[in-house]
Amino acid sequence: MDMIDTLLLYWKQVLGCSVVTALLILFLYKHREELGLWWLGFRHRNFIFGKINSLAKNATTQKGWFHSEHQICQDYKPYYTQNHRSGQYYDDCKNYLDIVGEDGRKPMTTPMVLGLMLVLFLEAWGFSYTMSGFIDLTASENTRHIMAYILAFGFAVGLALVTHSMGAELHRNKLVDSIRSLWKADSQSEKELVAQVGNRVGRIDSPSDLNEKPYIQRLNRLKLGTATKTYRASIITVCAVIVIAASLTYIRGKALESAQTQNVLCNTQNGDSVPTQAIDFNNLYSSDGTPAPTFVSEQNQQAVTTGNNEACEATERGSWATFIVMGILFLLLQAFATWVSMTFGFAGKHSREAYEYTHRFTTRDEFIRHYEFRATNVADYAQKSLTRLQARMAKKLPDITQSSAVIEMIESATERNFYSYLTLEQSHSINRAKEELAQVKEANKIQAELRESTKFSDDEMRKRLMAEFEAKSQADKAVETEEEQRARLLDEMGLKP
Repeated sequence: MDMIDTLLLYWKQVLGCSVVTALLILFLYKHREELGLWWLGFRHRNFIFGKINSLAKNATTQKGWFHSEHQICQDYKPYYTQNHRSGQYYDDCKNYLDIVGEDGRKPMTTPMVLGLMLVLFLEAWGFSYTMSGFIDLTASENTRHIMAYILAFGFAVGLALVTHSMGAELHRNKLVDSIRSLWKADSQSEKELVAQVGNRVGRIDSPSDLNEKPYIQRLNRLKLGTATKTYRASIITVCAVIVIAASLTYIRGKALESAQTQNVLCNTQNGDSVPTQAIDFNNLYSSDGTPAPTFVSEQNQQAVTTGNNEACEATERGSWATFIVMGILFLLLQAFATWVSMTFGFAGKHSREAYEYTHRFTTRDEFIRHYEFRATNVADYAQKSLTRLQARMAKKLPDITQSSAVIEMIESATERNFYSYLTLEQSHSINRAKEELAQVKEANKIQAELRESTKFSDDEMRKRLMAEFEAKSQADKAVETEEEQRARLLDEMGLKP
C-alpha cells in the first residue's frame, strides 16, 4: 500500500521518467549499429580488461593465421557484411517490393505511432474518468484522476493493438485477392495455389523462384504463405470495439441516473416533495391576516413541478444524445486507426528490410556511395583492433614460445589484414558451397536412378513377372530328388536293378 501511495503522490515524476526512458530506448535502438560498433572496439582495445590483452597470449595458428586474429576479424565481420552492399542489392530490394506489391508503401513511423496513441488516449480519458467513479466509490478527486489516466493508457494500448492487427490483416487480404485474381486468369495455372518452400524461396538476393509466375512469387513473399484470406483479427477487433462501445454507453447512462438521483430537482417522488423554489404566497396576505387562496398555492406548486420535470427530461435527453454522438465518435476513431494500420506497414517477409535499404536513396549511385563509406568505416575499426592485437602479440609471444613458425608469422603480420581475412573467408565459403552442391547433385542423381529403375509400364511389369515365374518354374523342374538322381545315374551306367 505504501508503494501505491507513493506512486499516487509522485505520479507526475514517474510519468516524466517513463517518457524520458522511452525516448532514450528509441534513440539507442535507432543508433544501435553505431553504438554496437563503438562498444565492440571499446571491449577490444580497453587497456584494463580489453579482449586483446588475453588474445595476445594465444599462439595457436590455423591455416596461416593466428587464432586470435581470426577472433578479432570474426567479431567485426557481421557489421561489415551488413554494410557491404553492392548496387545489385539495391536493384534486388526494389524488385522485391515490386513483386510483393508494396513498392511505394511506407511503414508506421514512431511519430505516427505516438500520435495515434495520443489520439486514442485523449479519447479514452473521458470515459475512463467516468469509469473510475464506479471502481472506487470512496475515492477522492485526485485518485479518480490518476485511475482515469491508468485506464486511458490501458484502453489506448489495447485498442491500438487490435486495430493494428485488423488493418494489417485487411492489407494482406488485399494482396491475397490480387494473387487469386491472377491465378484464376491464368489459363495454364496449377489446380491448387500453394506457396513454395525452400531456404532461398522469396529472398531478396538471389531468390530461387525468379522463374515462377508473378503471382506465385508474390505468394512466396508473404509472411503467411497461404492463398486464403483470414478474418480472425478483424472479427476479434470488431467484437471488442462493439463490446467496449456498448459498455461505455451503459456506464455513462448509469452515471447519469446516479447524478439525477442526487439532484434535488429530479428526486421527487410522485410530486409529493416540496421543491425549494416554491413561493410562500401566505406572505402576500399576512398584512390583513387572511390566508392565501388554496388554488393559488396549488397552481404555484404545479408550475414549479412541471418546470423541474421538463428540466430533468431535457437534461436526460441531451445527455443520451451526447452519449450516442460520443459512441459514434469512438467507432470513427477506431475505424481511423484501422485505416492507418491498413495504409502503412508491410505484409512481405522482407519488405521492411528492402524498404530500409532503399527509401533514403533516389538513385543507385547514392546507395553505392553510402554503403561503401559505411563498410570502409567498419573495416577501419576492425583493422585498428587487428593492428593493436598484432603489436601486442609481437611483444608477448617471443617470451612465451620460441617456435620459428610463430616468429615468422609475427614478422609477416602486415600481410594479414581485415580485407585479406574477408577474401579468405569468401574462398572458404565458395569451396563449402561447391562441396554442398556436389553432394546435392550426387544425391539427386542417385534418387533419379532409383526413380528411373522403378518406372515400368503395366506391360513391362507383366513381362517381368512372367519371366520371373517361368524362370522359377524351370528351376523347380530342374531340381531332382536323391532317388531320381540314383535312378538316373544307374541308368547311365547300365546297372539296372
